[in-house]
Amino acid sequence: MIGPNKKPQDFGFKDGDIHLIVNDISETMKAYDFKGTLLWQIPCLARGQGSDYEFKFTNTDTPPGLYKIGQVYKDYENNPNPPYDRTLMAYGWYSFDLVELEGQEIKYNRGGIMIHGGGSACGWPGAWQPKQHLYSTHGCVRIYNVELRDKILPLTKKGTVFVSVFQEGDSPNQVVASVPKTSITKIPQQAIDLIKEFEGFSAKAYYDPLSGSLPITIGYGSTRRRDGTRFMIGNTVTTQEAEDLLRYQLETDYIPTLSKIPHWNEMNDEKKSALISFGYNLGAGFYGSSNFNTMTKVLKNKEWDRVPEALKLYCNPGTSVEAGLVRRRTAEGNLWKK
Repeated sequence: MIGPNKKPQDFGFKDGDIHLIVNDISETMKAYDFKGTLLWQIPCLARGQGSDYEFKFTNTDTPPGLYKIGQVYKDYENNPNPPYDRTLMAYGWYSFDLVELEGQEIKYNRGGIMIHGGGSACGWPGAWQPKQHLYSTHGCVRIYNVELRDKILPLTKKGTVFVSVFQEGDSPNQVVASVPKTSITKIPQQAIDLIKEFEGFSAKAYYDPLSGSLPITIGYGSTRRRDGTRFMIGNTVTTQEAEDLLRYQLETDYIPTLSKIPHWNEMNDEKKSALISFGYNLGAGFYGSSNFNTMTKVLKNKEWDRVPEALKLYCNPGTSVEAGLVRRRTAEGNLWKK
């Protein structure tokens, strides 16, 4: 097992502080107080998209080592019943930045490590449920939404919260070498073009128009950089940077989930592009979610002639975005028919 080389005591651990121990082998998080008393144990994942021992590359397991909780993002308190939002779907009710204390992010060329909930693979509103399904992240620590609120948040109000992350391995210095993965996912150009058309481009970061606050968005609807950190007001991107980020997000956040839809490999690029645009708008995990029964049924049964009309069911009728969504669903349906 690979874990920290240092202890909270090396950083002034005192009464009122808490030590969280994350063990990705047992898939648990345990909380201990200053006296060493076990306060609670909950399910937890510190697992990325790569194989075990891979900590060096983006989207792989949470780098082992000692951290402390830094900034807290309280999205649940901003709105406990929000409309669909990609960032909220990915990160859930709360997000807690993890500040490295052993240089592990620098060592493994990582960044943006957090504790959060949510899960794009859960779809919406599944990712916002109190106990959403725990899917692997892109390198962060994930727990249930409700336990972010009821377990972690109260600890941050009492003192410093230290976090020790343990991963598979034999010693703190053993990290099995691996060759970075080369992307083999071909994103159809039709998908890129359709998303760009309806998302629009913004060179400058801006607040969410509906909430007037988070999430901060840039480019073609992006709310996070490749390393998982949020954009800030004042950030800018070029059109090429925005398209590169869009392609990266589709490859890592959307295609792995969308490609599990039945008959995916039988679809031409036009049909895949229609579903990629739909998923980018409403969440990659829509298939099988309770709010998408009609889409799930027609795709499962390969009733492909019914897909264009099924798409039109998801336009948020009666809202300010209905007209734009009607145009988008129509364009997706037309592309599907080709």
